[in-house]
Amino acid sequence: MPLPPAIRFATMGAGTANVLLESGFQATFIGTGQPEKTAQLFLEYAASQRVLFPRATTSMRSIQTILEQKIEVHDLVIYKNIPTSSFQIKKVSHLVFTSPLNVQAYFSKYDYEGQSVVAIGPTTANALDRLKIPNKIAIAPTEQAMALAVLEN
Repeated sequence: MPLPPAIRFATMGAGTANVLLESGFQATFIGTGQPEKTAQLFLEYAASQRVLFPRATTSMRSIQTILEQKIEVHDLVIYKNIPTSSFQIKKVSHLVFTSPLNVQAYFSKYDYEGQSVVAIGPTTANALDRLKIPNKIAIAPTEQAMALAVLEN
């Protein structure tokens, strides 16, 4: 069933926009992947509008928190992220984390052993910093940027 023309999609970054496109929908706004910059750009796009944010229960609500006084925010919790502990990973020299929840899950089971650690962005880096784990933040929240960060370490 087609959506009404007034319904538009926005994404935090290009990766989500690509997944959305694979599902048959096109994002009319694609953020940088960085919450503060994306919120700034999104405000120009959506000022004074009603915006639905489908999200996880564990969402940091980064964009909503920055913009909730400037747009009408509607949260819709649609899934729950639960860290798993039923995994086994051989010792590796590089660790790449894409979310604070990944950091929590991994370090609840394994100790930091001096590996090179890459974070997808500042929120994930903050989770590592709280554990006092040195890390490098990828220059962009993309697979290519994370791979480059690993190669540079």
